[in-house]
Amino acid sequence: MAKTGWDYQVEIGKNIRRYRLESGISQREMERKYCISRTYLCKLESGKHCPSIETLRLLAKAFGITPSMFFFDVEGNEIPYM
Repeated sequence: MAKTGWDYQVEIGKNIRRYRLESGISQREMERKYCISRTYLCKLESGKHCPSIETLRLLAKAFGITPSMFFFDVEGNEIPYM
């Protein structure tokens, strides 16, 4: 079964949450240090909002990863988007 754009967005959101938790950074700390509101971050992590490239870049910097890592699942497989 093919994934829809929505599924892709949800998977990216899961990765944002996973990397944030692995980095030990709270949503409150993200808000303070990186000026990303907790409300916005919550929407990103739940897949209700699609992050811009600039937001992905900022998040990747905060988590010490590359932006491309948001597009791969835990096993390192690319998240299908079509």
